[in-house]
Amino acid sequence: MSRRPSKRWFWVILTAVASIGFMPTPAQAAYIDPATTSYLIQVVSGLVITLSVAIGVFFRKAQLFFMTLGARLSALRIRLFTASGRQAWKAQKAREARLAAAAPKVAKGATRTMSKGDFLWKDTRKWWVRLGLAAAVSFSLSMVYILFTVLDLYASNAPQLPFSIADLLPVTLLLFFGLGAGITLVLFLIRGRLMDVAVSGVLWLALAGWLQTHFLNPDFGQFMGQVVRWQDYAKPTVVNLAVWALLLGLVIAARLISRKLWTALIIVVSVVLLAGSSVSLISTYTSSSTSLPKADSGYLSYDNAFSLSSTHNEITFLVDTFDSTLVDQILEQDPHFFDPLTGFTLFNQNMSRYSQTDPAVPAMLTGQDYLYTRPYEDYKTQAWLDATGMRSLKAAGYSINIFSDKYNAYGHDTGIGGLVDNFVGTATVTDTTLMTRGMLQLAWFVAVPMVAKPTFWMDTTEFLGVNRAPGGAPEPYQIYDAYFYAKLKEHGITIRGSQPQFNYIHFQGSHGVFTLGADGTPAPDGSDVITQTKGVFHIIYDYLDQMKHLGIYDNATIVIAGDHGFHEPVNVRTLEHPILAGLFAKPAGDSSMPLVQSAAPTSLYNYLPTMLQQAGLDPAPGVSFFDVPLVSTEPRTYYWLRPAYRDEKPFGDHYEVVGDARDWANWRLVERFRLITS
Repeated sequence: MSRRPSKRWFWVILTAVASIGFMPTPAQAAYIDPATTSYLIQVVSGLVITLSVAIGVFFRKAQLFFMTLGARLSALRIRLFTASGRQAWKAQKAREARLAAAAPKVAKGATRTMSKGDFLWKDTRKWWVRLGLAAAVSFSLSMVYILFTVLDLYASNAPQLPFSIADLLPVTLLLFFGLGAGITLVLFLIRGRLMDVAVSGVLWLALAGWLQTHFLNPDFGQFMGQVVRWQDYAKPTVVNLAVWALLLGLVIAARLISRKLWTALIIVVSVVLLAGSSVSLISTYTSSSTSLPKADSGYLSYDNAFSLSSTHNEITFLVDTFDSTLVDQILEQDPHFFDPLTGFTLFNQNMSRYSQTDPAVPAMLTGQDYLYTRPYEDYKTQAWLDATGMRSLKAAGYSINIFSDKYNAYGHDTGIGGLVDNFVGTATVTDTTLMTRGMLQLAWFVAVPMVAKPTFWMDTTEFLGVNRAPGGAPEPYQIYDAYFYAKLKEHGITIRGSQPQFNYIHFQGSHGVFTLGADGTPAPDGSDVITQTKGVFHIIYDYLDQMKHLGIYDNATIVIAGDHGFHEPVNVRTLEHPILAGLFAKPAGDSSMPLVQSAAPTSLYNYLPTMLQQAGLDPAPGVSFFDVPLVSTEPRTYYWLRPAYRDEKPFGDHYEVVGDARDWANWRLVERFRLITS
């Protein structure tokens, strides 16, 4: 029993306080955005629990110390002031002298030797002490690399992830306890200094991973398929490695200085990681600001993607991130590339409504703008309930089919149920293996050092196929262009009847990650934005050729549009140049004329009026692409959205453009507003 408990726990408390003394401002790195306050919750709760334990142990030790002191004072009184006590003391001294004389003599200058096996393996600690140390660091490691990081990332990105917390939580808990118990068993079976080395390694990985997650990551921005230029992170990588090496040195130094200090370090770190992370997760999932998906059961299927009407078809090919400059670059390489688009008009100064897919797609389909004054999921649900244009098409007898995913296209099932014909109201089956592999890869990308991040980098196609149709139900639609083309070649375009049809087909298009070849098939060695865009048009051309062969091309209204132009880098704070979206459109009627260009000041605000007009319906309050005058004083609206970056809050810039949108002088900043995204 220690005779100086206060000194021991002084080091425990000092280490706990020092653990936050060197903490820098946290940096964000996640699939979209991590919880920015979770580290504070963890540190505070960890320190509170650590100090509570330290204070409790201190007073308990103090009580034992004074009880022992009383017993010793009583023994001293008996030894000094009673005859029996003096005799017992003399007998004890004589016995100690005889034992010392009988001990083997050691030559002067010689030392007692210990075998290598005893040096490495011998352990005088109780089994429950070794088990406690092993469990503390093992479950801390499992907390950092599995439970906390996976669940925290899910809470931050739930609307974008195609599965529910009910799917993810059981397997995450199973992995957490399985990994923690497995490492605990391995460490417990090791003894002595070998165990100390192994425990130190696990402690280092847990502590370094936690610090990496909350403080050491640079801001990679949103994972929107962009290829990370790792060469730009050479300096941060070196600094990051130095920090990891320093942490390893601190853990080793603590063990070399004192096993007691090392044990105290294990206690402090484990309390902060386990208790702090647990409190943080509870706070996150009980917070009113955490927006988890509602328990819907429906999905958008492939139904009617390749079967069209014999009378009138309105078909939209939404080419994601199709910037107008791509049209110019492709024409420079091949002036005849777009020649197959007979009957089309290229609108060369078309503007999108937003700078990103959400909310560009639901705003395009419903005509309802999102001004970031309420949660995005609520907006999407209400936008479809108020989608008078689509409901007019439905009332006019059109079959409406939206080929996109739920996050990009709609909110609650009630918004599109009964309106969209390829909507299936039954639940999909989650591929647990694919879901788990993707979430672990995402979590480990966040937690590992910079030098290892390229191994765990992931693109936006990582979760494709995670939702599977239940037995006998139609296949869910995936935004995966090469797969769409394979199905197009397998099934071909067929005529399903005379009912007029509206099809909206969402392609990944010019959006990274770039994996599509110019022939519309996967490119094993990778691709680039120009090649991938050509590949998407190759798919579109095949689709249109089959329509021509069936004789339904001329009477079809066809739009090929980008939902937005290129994204700006995440660290750009102000927009300094025009961003336009590519647009080709063909009205129903004679389609033999070659492609022509128009400088009419169009916008995606004209999209829904175009589809209504082409169906013979009233396009008011807007006008179609084909009716926009070449000269107009009507302002066009554009919302440039800038996501959160480091310690800056997300915001949006509202622009109005009058005249030629290619001229930056015609762009006027109306207001800057905060984004309310949850």
